[in-house]
Amino acid sequence: MKNKRLIIEILSLLIFLGCAAYIGRYYYNSHTAQNDISQLREKVEEQTKADTVQSQDGQEKEIITYMDNGMMSKYYPLYEQNNDMVGWLKVDGTDIDYPVMYTNTGNDFYMHHNFEKEKQYSGLPFLDYECDMVRSTNLIIYGHNMKDGTMFSALLKYDDKAFFEQYGDIQFDTLYEQGKYRVIGAFYAKHDSDFRYYEFTNAADEEEFEEYIENVKDNSLYDTGESVRYGDKLLTLSTCSYNTNDERFVVVAKRVYE
Repeated sequence: MKNKRLIIEILSLLIFLGCAAYIGRYYYNSHTAQNDISQLREKVEEQTKADTVQSQDGQEKEIITYMDNGMMSKYYPLYEQNNDMVGWLKVDGTDIDYPVMYTNTGNDFYMHHNFEKEKQYSGLPFLDYECDMVRSTNLIIYGHNMKDGTMFSALLKYDDKAFFEQYGDIQFDTLYEQGKYRVIGAFYAKHDSDFRYYEFTNAADEEEFEEYIENVKDNSLYDTGESVRYGDKLLTLSTCSYNTNDERFVVVAKRVYE
């Protein structure tokens, strides 16, 4: 009996140590990932600060400067570091403030690799490989819903209409121009549902475009009051929801010009 109790105690201790090691490794990797991201943000902020001037009324104003190739200077150092970068995504009211990556060979690489192309579980937000930054009707960006609140975890704040009403605009810059998008719908979707939002990158015609928008509106958790017309450029952000197996949370926005 004593031997049996000792074995149980040893097994319990081993399980505890294994769980502790897993949790410790998870948060260490998370901390490392966020430090890496902070360094990338600092590089952008340094150049942005260098391009900021003070207007006559004392207000600071960012002046966009460009390289000879037309690329915005604030993103050029990062592009030199990794030319898989195609833009920068920022959502006010959240910690979503990340570079967006792209490879034309599939959607797997940046699911679990960092900006240095080293293995990292949290990965980076990435553009669907079937999208074209210039020609696509709909740019689809994926990101992990990390349990530590990083990457696209905060995207689920759009589950609440009150959050949308305060932070309805999303900033997605390409390397060559700034871009502002306004949310038109937010919804949960099963990967195998009839509405396969992730397959829509280019509208063949007006009918296909309007069918997609109708599906977005019908599935949306609330009415945003935003109208959309054929020819509008769309942005779709997608992450896991963890409510049920194989469920995603999706936010769709349209390009707006000021």
